[in-house]
Amino acid sequence: MNADAIDDIAARHPDAFRRSLWKRYAVPIGILLCILYTFYCAWFFSIATVLEKANWNLAGAYLADWVSYEIRPDIEFKDNHLTIDYSRFSKLGSNP
Repeated sequence: MNADAIDDIAARHPDAFRRSLWKRYAVPIGILLCILYTFYCAWFFSIATVLEKANWNLAGAYLADWVSYEIRPDIEFKDNHLTIDYSRFSKLGSNP
């Protein structure tokens, strides 16, 4: 097919090559809605106020604890010996 044949088909069937308004503007409308939703969430949860009043001295410690998660067993001293129990969902398995 050459360009003249394609133009001839487009001239005979113009509705097949016409995009609807929704298809034409779906991506810009979607981006605009995402931006508006981001602003709405920032307003609803008052993110600026939370960041302003945050205790940034503790933020580093919380981040370090979150990043360096360790499996910590419960160690109890009973009847002259230690009892070590791991949490129910231990990554070490049921019998470490």
